[in-house]
Amino acid sequence: MFLELSQKLESQLTNLLAQQSFIDSIDNLTLAHYEGKHILSCSHKLAQSLISAPNISQKTKGILQKIKSQYTESQTLKRKLSVYISVDHGASDRICSERVGEQNRFTVPYEWFSDSQHIQKTRLLCEDDDDAKVYMGILRSYLVANKLRPIEIAFRPSGSGGNSIHDRLRECEIGEGITLCIVDSDRKWPGAALGQTAHQLRRTFDNLDEGATVAHVIVLECHELENILPKRLIEAALPSSSDPSVVDRIFLACELGILGECSPNWHHDLKDGIKNYDILISEVPAHRTFVLSLVQRHSRRLPPVAIPCDVRAQCNKRSECSCIFFEGFSDILLKKVASYIERITSHKLCEIMFSGNQPPCAAYWQQLSAELLGWGCAYKRMRV
Repeated sequence: MFLELSQKLESQLTNLLAQQSFIDSIDNLTLAHYEGKHILSCSHKLAQSLISAPNISQKTKGILQKIKSQYTESQTLKRKLSVYISVDHGASDRICSERVGEQNRFTVPYEWFSDSQHIQKTRLLCEDDDDAKVYMGILRSYLVANKLRPIEIAFRPSGSGGNSIHDRLRECEIGEGITLCIVDSDRKWPGAALGQTAHQLRRTFDNLDEGATVAHVIVLECHELENILPKRLIEAALPSSSDPSVVDRIFLACELGILGECSPNWHHDLKDGIKNYDILISEVPAHRTFVLSLVQRHSRRLPPVAIPCDVRAQCNKRSECSCIFFEGFSDILLKKVASYIERITSHKLCEIMFSGNQPPCAAYWQQLSAELLGWGCAYKRMRV
């Protein structure tokens, strides 16, 4: 993450240098920059004052000298980020966040960084390890597309599972440090309520002690991550040995626009598929209308199913419905794509995601990647 020493520290520097907690915080912050965990920015004047202080270690002074030389470059980067931290000193020992222009700014008291756990890489909480691999891989390709080298991505990925991710989020209150969490919305149609995982996570986030945490939750606009995987990435990721029936279903989903496209089609559940039950029996009229509109729009691509059928009399549960328009598929797609992303270079992935005739979901990936970058940016490990 981008961390900036506030100019307010300069006026209090003499007093601050007499406090061990301040010395520890400066040591930890500069070490995080040195190790490629975060980016620390500091004005020339404040950096020089710290370098001249007798009780700052030689290693820290060496890192500050490098940070001083990177000031112009780091400030240029800061203007491109959606979020950053201002390390400050004031009357309050509480963390506060506010909107400043187009950016979110966390103002964090320097004492918070005297705990070395708080300067570890940003924790990236996802529902699955494969989710984190996809986000981080595409974010690195975003750096290539936007010529943001030598910026690196520095997350601590953690796939927690939907049932426990809210508990993992609470850990940022007890020393887990900076945390970013991304979850599927699990909305089944435009305007639908969030799914259970996203809803519970939102509630957990709202109940966090915001004065003691630096955390953020992103809920995808689509039903699930797979909805926004572009077709050409899928084509490259699926090996020739894949089950032909599964591959056919995946590419049918692409043709229907429920995979690799954008709103509103991206609310379809790729695992559940589409059945006549969804049109005739689903308890929510908006859901029935949503599914019916897709079926009517793509009737030539779908297998013939009698409408209406005897579903009302025969099917008490969705699982009993055998009138299938589109048979869903398991998590195999995400696993294949995550594995493929790990094997290829960021430049190759950039060609797929952001070059030439961009896929329909590229604009959303640009937006999402820009938000992720603010939380996970770093420089390469330094040499001092």
